[in-house]
Amino acid sequence: MAVCSGNAILAVYQAYRMFRIAKGYEQVTKTIRIPEPVAEQLDRLAAENNISFNQLVNQCIQFALNSQDDRDDVQ
Repeated sequence: MAVCSGNAILAVYQAYRMFRIAKGYEQVTKTIRIPEPVAEQLDRLAAENNISFNQLVNQCIQFALNSQDDRDDVQ
C-alpha cells in the first residue's frame, strides 16, 4: 500500500478544488457530402486512432477553424 505525504494529499485536494467540469454544448445534426476517397481516409484514421469518425471530423473542423487566417483579404 502506497503512503502519501501530507503535501501530496494537499496538492491533490487543491487540484480537485480547481477542477471544473466543462459545460456541455448543444449539438446539431448536419448532413455533408464528401468524396469517397476522403471518407475512406477519415475512416482509416479514425480506426487507427481508436476514435469515432464523428470525433475525427469534429477535430479536423476545429483545427481548420483555429488555424484560419483572420485577414479580411483572404477568401
